[in-house]
Amino acid sequence: MTIFDFISSVLISKKYIELDTECEKEFNLYMMNRWLSMYSPDVASLINATTNQWWVIFDNKQEQYNFLFNLLAKSKFKKINYLKKAIKKQKTAKDEQEKLDRMTAHANFMSIKQYQELQKSVCM
Repeated sequence: MTIFDFISSVLISKKYIELDTECEKEFNLYMMNRWLSMYSPDVASLINATTNQWWVIFDNKQEQYNFLFNLLAKSKFKKINYLKKAIKKQKTAKDEQEKLDRMTAHANFMSIKQYQELQKSVCM
């Protein structure tokens, strides 16, 4: 069994799965919550309001599965797009030079400021 089999049984087919020792190893509540919350904003709100807060009351994975199975209504199949971090653009030589210029300007400003403070303390 994969995580997608569990998601399908809880959300789409509503075919109950009895978790044996092999299935219990594959079942992960964190990953179930993560994937189910990507199905729709309504499911995400429901998951956040229930299982993310009450996960500690379950003694075993079968109880966690039963809760999800009974909590969520049967839904239509739709592809769940996995949310990823945005890919950072590649830094170019121009970007690096601009960063170096800003750092140099800041260092020069700080040097001038420190020099002025030193002059003030010597004159007093």
